[in-house]
Parts: sequence; structure tokens; C-alpha cells
Amino acid sequence: SQDCSTRATFTTGGDPAVSIAGDVYVHPEYTAAGWLRKDLAFVHLDTPAYQVASDIQPIPVEERFRIPKQGELLMLVGYGLTGPGCSQPSTGKMKLSLRVTDIGEDHIRFRYDNRHSCPGDSGGPVINQNGRVVGVASWTNSSDESTYRPTHSNYDWIFSTPQSNR
Repeated sequence: SQDCSTRATFTTGGDPAVSIAGDVYVHPEYTAAGWLRKDLAFVHLDTPAYQVASDIQPIPVEERFRIPKQGELLMLVGYGLTGPGCSQPSTGKMKLSLRVTDIGEDHIRFRYDNRHSCPGDSGGPVINQNGRVVGVASWTNSSDESTYRPTHSNYDWIFSTPQSNR
């Protein structure tokens, strides 16, 4: 069982901000698959965000068989801490393009000195050149390594839930 709420609220940026409630789905193997191996969750909004805030467009999940490859350039997106050692406050949405250094069934990994995700980026997407989500930020060691959980190996779970527009 997860120690998570079954409801959450998504609040848009902008002026005025709009809040939309939704159902929370946490991967059923989150605590059973080993340390953060199934670190995936999403919120199925009661109303699609783009219907209440026209400047928000969904980013689709990449098809199951379009698996990133080692060396492929991907874009990490997040709102977490910034600066050396993740020591500075967030400055809003940040993007960083890096090449995959290691990929497996349960991870997409990037290892670069001083180029990584930071605490607060968790849950943020990694996006391929087709503009599709291929992974979700899971953890970083705040010095050289960022680990994302891939959508390709969790595709069946993602699309087995009531929401069909991912």
C-alpha cells in the first residue's frame, strides 16, 4: 500500500492561476520493486488542463517501442533547486539537454559533472527529440548523476488506468 492521497490538485502557473482536482495513481510496485525502481505516479485531472488554461498543452508519452538509446540527446525538465551542488533556490522551469549515458529496463541515467537534475525536479519529464515523454525524474546524487524511470517499461501500467489521453 502507498502512503499517498488518492486525490490531488494541479495548479497552473499564470495569472490568474487555475486549480484542477484529480485522482492520484501510484505505481502498484512502488514499494515492492526495490529502492525507487517503480518511482512513478500521475494525476488524472477531473478536467483536462488545456480546457481551462489554453496556454497549457499536454506532452504525450512516447510509444512503447521507441526506447531511448545510449548516446541519444534528451531534454530534462524540472522546477527544482539550481546551482552548484543544488545549493540555490528554484528559479522556475529549467531545461537541460544531455546524452543518455546508461539505459536499462528500470532506468535512464545521465552522468555529467555539474550537469544534472536537482531535488525538486522529481516527477519532471525527460523528453525526446520527438517532443514526447520517455521518462520521469526519480533521483539525483546532486553532483553528477540523474536517474529517470522509463515510460517504455511501464507503458502497460500507464495506459491501463482510466485516463486514456496520455
